[in-house]
Amino acid sequence: FDVRRAHVIALTVPVQTLDSLSLSPDVIKIDAEGLEPQILSGAAVTLEGAPVVMVEGSDQRVMDILMPCGYAPFHADGDRLKPGTGRHNTYFLTEPHQQYFTLE
Repeated sequence: FDVRRAHVIALTVPVQTLDSLSLSPDVIKIDAEGLEPQILSGAAVTLEGAPVVMVEGSDQRVMDILMPCGYAPFHADGDRLKPGTGRHNTYFLTEPHQQYFTLE
């Protein structure tokens, strides 16, 4: 990497909420470098379909959005999911999802 050849350019990109896409996903994966709460805030209708939500960088703001929607946090530990947030990824499951996973 040669820093002398690096440059920064500004780009304008369109932004849409998940709800505006009218999707019915089974799984949502979010890795947005700290913008996860903003993404989830635009997904209230999409979350009504109760997809599994996998979030990298889960924090209290994410919990505050998902837990009132019936989600509980789990993290991978070997071949099982354990309650609570993970170091890397947290899997938010509703009660019906939990029957499909090996939980501890």
